[in-house]
Amino acid sequence: MALAGDPAAARTAAGQAVQVARQSGDPGALAAALGARQHVLWGTQNPGDALAGATEIVAAARTAGDPERELDGHVLRLTHLLECCDGPAARRELAQVCERAGPAPNGTSSSGSSRRRPGYTGAHAAWPQNPNGPG
Repeated sequence: MALAGDPAAARTAAGQAVQVARQSGDPGALAAALGARQHVLWGTQNPGDALAGATEIVAAARTAGDPERELDGHVLRLTHLLECCDGPAARRELAQVCERAGPAPNGTSSSGSSRRRPGYTGAHAAWPQNPNGPG
């Protein structure tokens, strides 16, 4: 979707890609199309709608057996939860990100992926606790 010069055309193309992917019944194609649409719509959606889109990416990627795209969906969910000012949910989502991104003893992440994302590993432990209650 190299339509950066025409945002309206990019939004239309992203929507069409999602529609075609839904019709195909291929969850991997749907996760990819939803991810592309998230990037095209970045900053133009309200955070709740963006969160719903990220949640759908996670579900489609999980169904497709694509742990990398599922991790990407969780990172998007984390971002949108922060935009929604939902610290407790963001903290839980960060735990999901760390669980999926962190290397397991066998050299793969807990999701079975061989791709490491060291920037996420340990981030959950570094997240400051809310002094006013659980976070």
